[in-house]
Amino acid sequence: MLVGILNNSKIMRSNTVRQKLKSLKRVLDHLKNDRIIVLVEGKRDIYALKNSHFYEGQVFQVSTRKPYELAQLLIGSDKTVVILTDYDNSGEQLLERFTEELVANNIQVDITTRKTLRWILGLRTIEDLPTAYADFVTQVACAQHEICLSEDVLHIFENKDELALCNRK
Repeated sequence: MLVGILNNSKIMRSNTVRQKLKSLKRVLDHLKNDRIIVLVEGKRDIYALKNSHFYEGQVFQVSTRKPYELAQLLIGSDKTVVILTDYDNSGEQLLERFTEELVANNIQVDITTRKTLRWILGLRTIEDLPTAYADFVTQVACAQHEICLSEDVLHIFENKDELALCNRK
């Protein structure tokens, strides 16, 4: 009976990791879209986003802007705004204020990416993105993990050198 429970637990963990891998691939593909603009709280968040290679496009720091000003700047654009604020009270408040203002001005807003990244990587702040990403990849790529290194993992990486680098960390 205990063996059955342990095997079930391994299968559930494997399925969860596979789901997270697929979701991570979708997020990374989504963020490669040139019609995306990302909002983050501060300079360190911009650095973390760029350093993790999640997103190379236009990033706005919301701590230096008012929601109304940003909405006026983006009115008429066909861009989707991905809001990546921290997961604390101030981050939630910024998310709410900017979402309300942008939506009120008919600007498409994506908050799903933020939720998905938290689920996959267990983020508390956007600054944690590079470390959490490396930790997740290491966990998945670890030889002791139930999921063998397969195409699920390899699709995330543009080349195998990047994967080898992550495995060494």
